[in-house]
This record gives sequence, C-alpha cells and structure tokens, in this order.
Amino acid sequence: MHYRIQILFLLITYSLFSTAYLKAGNVPQGEAQFPNKVVFSQPSGFYEKEFKLSLSHPDSNVKIYYTLDGSEPDPNNLKGSTYRYKNNYEQPPNKPKDNFLYHRYKTYQYTQPILIKDRSHDPDRISQISTTTDKWPFYFPISNKLDSTIFYINRVFEQINTLGNRLVRKYYKISTGEIKLLHTKEFIPLITYKSPAYSYKGTPVRAIAVNELGIKSPIATHTFFIGSQESFDLPIIVLTVPEKDLFDYDEGIFVAGHDYDNWLASSPENLGTEARIPANWHKKGKLINRKKASLEQINQGQSSAVLSIELKIHGNGSRADSDKKFRIYLKKWQSLDSFVTERGNLKGLRFNFRIGNKATNFIADTAAERIAQGLSFSTQNSYGYRNIFLNGEYYGIRNIRDVKDTHYLSYFYHLPHRKKIKLLFNKFNNEIPTNKDLPSLLKGDFQEWRKINQAFDQQENQSINFAQKYIDIDSFIDYYIAEIFLANKDYWPQNNYAFWKYLGKYNEDNPASDGRYRWLLYDLDAALQEVNYESLKVAAIANPTQDPFTFIFSTLLKNPEFKERFITRFSDLMNTTFVPERTISIIENTKQEVEKELPRHIQRWKYPLSIEAWQDNINTMVNFARDRPAIQYQQLQSFFELSGTYQLKIDVNDSDFGALKVNTLHLGLKDNELTKPVAASCPAVLMDKVLAFPWQGKYFKNLSLKLEAIPKSGYVFSHWQGAGLTDEQTIHPILELQPEADIKLIAVFERVS
Repeated sequence: MHYRIQILFLLITYSLFSTAYLKAGNVPQGEAQFPNKVVFSQPSGFYEKEFKLSLSHPDSNVKIYYTLDGSEPDPNNLKGSTYRYKNNYEQPPNKPKDNFLYHRYKTYQYTQPILIKDRSHDPDRISQISTTTDKWPFYFPISNKLDSTIFYINRVFEQINTLGNRLVRKYYKISTGEIKLLHTKEFIPLITYKSPAYSYKGTPVRAIAVNELGIKSPIATHTFFIGSQESFDLPIIVLTVPEKDLFDYDEGIFVAGHDYDNWLASSPENLGTEARIPANWHKKGKLINRKKASLEQINQGQSSAVLSIELKIHGNGSRADSDKKFRIYLKKWQSLDSFVTERGNLKGLRFNFRIGNKATNFIADTAAERIAQGLSFSTQNSYGYRNIFLNGEYYGIRNIRDVKDTHYLSYFYHLPHRKKIKLLFNKFNNEIPTNKDLPSLLKGDFQEWRKINQAFDQQENQSINFAQKYIDIDSFIDYYIAEIFLANKDYWPQNNYAFWKYLGKYNEDNPASDGRYRWLLYDLDAALQEVNYESLKVAAIANPTQDPFTFIFSTLLKNPEFKERFITRFSDLMNTTFVPERTISIIENTKQEVEKELPRHIQRWKYPLSIEAWQDNINTMVNFARDRPAIQYQQLQSFFELSGTYQLKIDVNDSDFGALKVNTLHLGLKDNELTKPVAASCPAVLMDKVLAFPWQGKYFKNLSLKLEAIPKSGYVFSHWQGAGLTDEQTIHPILELQPEADIKLIAVFERVS
C-alpha cells in the first residue's frame, strides 16, 4: 500500500508544481501540452519489397527519436546501453558463475528515412536467450554457428569432389583423346544436414517526438515485414516490449536470473520441484512484474489499433517452462474487439496468451473447455490461436483466453459491482522451496465456506434443501461431472478448483446475483488423457488436504435424492454433451486450427518432438473421447452399486409439431434455440446432432426417468406410441418411469382443429 501513497504524493506534487509554473507565466499553456504522436508514412504489415519509412510530425520544431529493437526511445541513449543475461545456469549443488552475455539496445535521432529491409537472414536474437534454469538449454533453434560450420565443411568437400572429377576428365582425355563431360561424382559424401531457417522476423519501429521544453509525446509503435503473410495460416499478433524488461538478469521476468542464483548460492537443502525454485519469474508486485508493452494484430493486410498494455507472466508451475505464458492488462477504455471481431464488445476483460502443457499436446485445455461450454458453470473462452512475434521475431503459437478474475465474472454475468464478487480458488503450492507435499494455497476469503462445511457436518443439514440455500445445485453437479468425466488429473480437486458468489444487491432480473456459490472450470491441460482414470473416487473421498473442496460433495452423495439427481444428470450429459461424435469433432476442429502452423512452432521450441509425436497425442485424446463414456458408465455402476443399464429410444411423429424433454435435456433444439443456464458463461456448441430426433440414450435401471412432450404453437399432444405403458400413461404428456429394460416411445402431436 505504501508505494501507492508515494505515487499519489508524487502526482499531487507534480500537478501543483505544473499549475504554479504555468500561472507564473513562465510558459504559454499551449506549449506545455504533450506533443502529438509521431506519424508513420506506412502502417504495420507485410510488404513485397524493402522500402524507406518516413517519420513526421505536425510540429516542425520537435525532434524525433526512434528505436529498432523494441526498447523505448530515449534521447539520453543515443550511444546505446546494454543489459546482461545468462544462457548457462549452474545446477545444485554447484555455485553460480558470472558467465554473462550482453545485448545492446540503442536510440537514434531521426534525420532521414529508415530502410525497412528483409530480415530473414538476420541472426536470431530473442530465441537465443535462456528462459529456464537449464545448464545447456535444449530448446534453442539449431546454433547458427553449427549451421555455418557444416556449410563451410561441405564447401570444402564440394571443391575436392570438383577437383576429383576434373582429374578424371583430364585422365580420360589423355588416354582416349576425347573430351568427356564433367561429372559430379561424390568422392567424399557431403554432410546431410537440413539447414534450419532463422526465425521469421520483422522490424519493430518505436518513435517519440520531443519538443523544445523536453516534453515527450506518447510512443508510436509499428512493425513491418518484408514478404508475404500467405505463408502464415493464423493471424499475427505483434508484441513490442523492451527486451531488458523480459530477459535482463536482474529485472527480467522471463528468466531465472538473479533470484535463482541467489537461491543457488545459499546452499539449499530442499531442492523441491523446478516449479518451487525461486527465480525472477516468481517476482511479486505490480510495479515489478508488470511491464509496459504495445500490442497489434496483423491479419491478411489489415492491422488493428495499436494498444498500449501491461504484460505479466502467467501460470503457476508453468512459469518455469521455456516458452512463457503471459497475461495482458488493457486500459479501461481499451478492448480486443478489433482482434476478435466476431465476439462483440470485450471491454473490461483481461486476457491470457497461453499454450497448453508441452508434456501432452497443448490443445487439450482448449478442447476440454469447448466440450464443456454451455453447462452450468463458468468456462474460459478461447478467442482463437495466434502467431506471436516478440519485437519482430517469431515467438510461437499462443491462444487468447479469458482470465479467471472478477473482471471476467462481472462481464459475463452482468454484475455491476466487481469489488462485491467473491472469487475463491486453490492452486498447487509452489511458493516454498521444498520436496515435501504441501497443502493447497487458498486464494480468497474461505471463512464463510468453512462455516458451511461445518454446518454440513451435522446430519440434519445433509440434504439438497439445506445445500441450495448456499450453492447453486445445478452448477455444483455439472462442475463435478465435467471434472470427473474429462479426467482432470492435475491434482484436482486439490489444485485448480474455483467457485464464486456475488455479495451485492440481488437483482430479480439476474438470478446470478442471488448470493449463492457457483463454479468455474479452468486449467484442463491434464484432461482427456487417461481413459481409465477413476476421478469419481478421487472427488468423493475427503481427506485433510481436500476437505474444503470435497467434503460437501462426498457428504451429499450419501443423500439418496442428491445421489439419484447426480447419476441421472451424469447420464444425460453422457448421452449429449459427451457423446463421442461431438467431442471428437471438437478435438479435430481445435487440432485443425493449429496444425498448419505447428512446424514453425516446433522449429522454435523443439516441442512437440515432431508432427508425428503430436499426432500420436491427438490420437490419445480421440481415443479417450471414443472410449470414456463406456468406461464411465462402468465406473458409476461400480461406485454406486447400480444394477445395470437400459437403452431409451425416443422420437416424435414430426419434429415441426413438437419436441421432448428427457430428465434435464430438451431434445429437438438447435444450438441457437438452447437456453443458457444461469451459471453458464457462454452457450453450448455443436449440440444439434446429439439432440436431434430420432434420439437414443443409455440410463441406469430402477432410477427415475422423466419424459415430457412439448407441442409447438398450433399443435397439441395426442398420445404416446410404445409398449409397456398403461392406458392412462399413454395419453399423459408427462411421464415418470423406472424402466428395467429397453424402452422405445414415440410422441404423437396433432394440429389444433
């Protein structure tokens, strides 16, 4: 808090001083204003050939300064400066060494047009900086030095082979008197080596104007590429940020840096996991871990507005990964609308630029979230994959995602007071360097939640009626079903478990404001992998480290009413949301978004190991989606000691005449006709086929099956066709059955006379 007071004091002092200075008549008011931004002769984008870029300003008295390396223009840095970094970090128990490398950054005064040229053959810069604690980073694109060495060795071999072929020709001429064509026989085979292309690069140009009073304009930033964007399948987002802020040994948030070496020098006894080791990427505090940057999207010749943003590293254990995930913070008036045109107004949201777990396939999280969309909990939207360029150099593929915070909840649930939203979650504890298992870190005020848990310890409170006073039961059930079915094995529910409630005034037009807890699904990188994983057992067994998250669920499962409701809803979702046809389609669609760009990403980061290895991982997800329902039915039957399943087949005489409800499902609807649940942040997709007639599903015997025939306007329900119904049931539009064998019914509707 003290730094905020200091900043406020400085702003007030500056304001008073400026006002007094102007009132004294020292400077005309107009001249004290900030100069306008520098004007660029060309917009950001791709150009067929090199060109000269002109910079100008409406005020001819200003001086223009610019940079070409992402750094902020500084009139005091015309001679250039350096920052230090490391590419080789010692490993415990060794002590750190001062094996520093240096990068230079410089400001230029504008005096003549700037040549924007093809940089495809420029040596890599950012990709040759270590972002892990490795002694020898494995993920650098193949060394430029190695490339050159092999090239020159082959040149020597070529000369030897040419000389050998000339000698053969000369010998042939002497011995036969005939001239023979020069052959290209390889006496010494060339080294077979596929020379790697350098990372694709553009030129970032940042410029400011400085007037006679020394007042600087805001920074104008544009990035230019020579070549064709047609070689890229995804839109490009250009991120421009001073390298020092990310990679400097002392201050950079993308490197292990000073904080790691300090820890290493202290002779640590408990090494712990890599995620727990102190490093620069764990720095705390907004003034330290947020860095100023500019953001722009270039898509098929169209460039978006350039946004001035703040950037922060994102993740928990993944902070130690080589390719960093990051979060962007926009100003209150800014939005990514021009980046994601089909989503409407996104003002007020923050976004993560993330890539999935490199140990799997890096699309599992996105695919799993898309599968679960439309259920009664929050999901993090994917706004599409992008190619990221950092200071003009290719950085890899990232997916734009929602951030799970109160800004997100306020936006999607139309809650007017963001500070009255209580968001609770846990995460794996990586803040203490140790090799011991630690309890989850709890984020948020859990005092009320603990009291609710204590109340559930009383037998008279272990019912749905008591629970629904405090929690949205539909959200609670759907959340657990999704986590269980998708087999999220990333220490859930000890890790990545989130829920929220609104503390503000209840608005009867907005049920989400009723003050009850609802759930939020996030971080599913470990989902869709292990098809036999028994997540239900994990979720239902309370233990000291999980109690805040599993006690109520495991307690309610002992309640017959809740247990049947949970099993029935689980069956409903396996017959629709989790039908293999739908889930496989979502996986394949997500795969296709990144497939063409993957070779470039592999060249940059060395993972996945190959396209073939990545495809194997995708096949694992597809096999999971195909086989999981049958395995899940068996696990449910075993866990709850159920007697078996039956097949329900149901239809209508004409889908234009009416529709049907089966338990919690509304059949016969299209995606755009579905009602979004109160707790859902966005509607479901690709539901048309799994809700279409004729319809069939699998349910457990001796549990209640509820059917309802719903006529459309101008029609009435007539009767049911099918065996096993009484005469009274045949003419009743609402049925409640307990089938013990397969059942087939048709609802007959008639036009109103």
